[in-house]
Amino acid sequence: MHVDMGDLPSLLNRGDLHGALDVLTPLLPGQPGSATHLNVLSGLRVYLRWLEETGHALLNVSDAQARDYSAWLAAAYAPATHKNRLTQVRWLYDLLQHHGLVTDNPYRRVQGALNHAHDHRPVYSPGDIARLLQEANPEERALVLLGAHGGLTGPETRGLTFEDIDFAHGKIHVSGRTVQATEPLMGALERWGHQRGHTALFRATGPLFDLPTPFQLRKKLHFLCQRADVTYRAWHALRHAAGLRLLEPGLNAQTRQAAQDHLGLHSDESLRPLVKLSGKLRTIRGHLRVRTGTCANGSSAKFQQGAHWIGISGGASMRAFVRVRSLTAEELTTLQKMAKSRTLCAGRVKRAHIVLMSNQGYTHQEIAERLGVSYHTSCRWVGRFNELGLPGLEELGRPGRPHVYSEANIGDVIQTALTKPDDLGLPFGSWTLDRLVTYLTEVKGIPIRRSRISEIFRNEGLRWRQHEGWMGARVDPDFGQKRGLSKASTPVRQTTASSSA
Repeated sequence: MHVDMGDLPSLLNRGDLHGALDVLTPLLPGQPGSATHLNVLSGLRVYLRWLEETGHALLNVSDAQARDYSAWLAAAYAPATHKNRLTQVRWLYDLLQHHGLVTDNPYRRVQGALNHAHDHRPVYSPGDIARLLQEANPEERALVLLGAHGGLTGPETRGLTFEDIDFAHGKIHVSGRTVQATEPLMGALERWGHQRGHTALFRATGPLFDLPTPFQLRKKLHFLCQRADVTYRAWHALRHAAGLRLLEPGLNAQTRQAAQDHLGLHSDESLRPLVKLSGKLRTIRGHLRVRTGTCANGSSAKFQQGAHWIGISGGASMRAFVRVRSLTAEELTTLQKMAKSRTLCAGRVKRAHIVLMSNQGYTHQEIAERLGVSYHTSCRWVGRFNELGLPGLEELGRPGRPHVYSEANIGDVIQTALTKPDDLGLPFGSWTLDRLVTYLTEVKGIPIRRSRISEIFRNEGLRWRQHEGWMGARVDPDFGQKRGLSKASTPVRQTTASSSA
């Protein structure tokens, strides 16, 4: 793309950094308005603000300045964002060097922190997926298995049509490849297809799901995780689970190629983080087998003296409560009162029923079916009662601490909210909380919740503009008295007596 660079030197000499960036914007990576383009532009604006605050120059750049900026990024951002921001500044100085405005690019000699993708690659464990499937409705079950077994990406899942699925041979044709579906996945697709009007005689056509935007897919997965008491992770965590499942038989060339073909990866390098994660999990499982011993069936088992639980799984101990401990007379009386209460919250009443039914000899599966809860929920509350007694039936506090956002993050949130979306090349004219969350997460790299944005606004004295509507000039409050009584618009007709001939 040809760009007139004639104004660039004069803008830089005047110290108009943002004007100079506007001239360079068409030359930045990515299509104008794309996520890549906006992300690079955002990173360069961060750099320009840092230059203004610290008094450093844009053109007379040195190795010391590059190291200072890298150190500031390391303190303000996560390792991945740190590296991305450095890459964006390298692009800037490559452009300036290409046009003869600088003679050196010291940012080529500065490296960000090591960022081992496999060390923090999000993944849903087999136990997580089992709990998700247990709580899922037919649509959610199909979605989860398309990610966890089919290995489809979010866009591939949203764009899936009935024509893409070969129900007779158990295959899915997507993005130029054919995915061999597992039996549970095909069963879930058939049940969901039946609800959408697809039968052996009448084939449905068109989209399999009504999910026009990525946000709606994330929303469905997020709500399912809340119901199943599973920590929410992004959609690609399901896809990573599919990759690990394919690599489970071993890390030989055959399984690697099968996983690469199944996931639609174009190089062995793309599979490497999953291969490393798979090897790391194998090492952990090996240590667990050594520490916990081996059962006759080859599974690892863990026993704790005096506790009412036994954890058995193929690789790592999974807590599974067998029964409630013996109840004291006082506990039994209190639980019976709680179960009959009309004033306690519904959750505590149901927990009391769970413990009482376990005391009566019901299995967790029977309790789950009778009370409309999950197997995992029944196990968890009986276990809590065994450990803590009646106080264990109180509402659980959410684990972990909330995200701590740096001053730079908060500044980005406020700056974005005060910037017109049109100026950022976005296809809408005003912000909503959902739009802000999506933009900050996907473009700025700041994962943030709606409630946190609202809290930041309150702390900064910002509030959403309230829309008012009226027609014409505002009404004078004394208008009625000044005008007097209004005349009837339609004269009253005189009634006459009817006559008959």
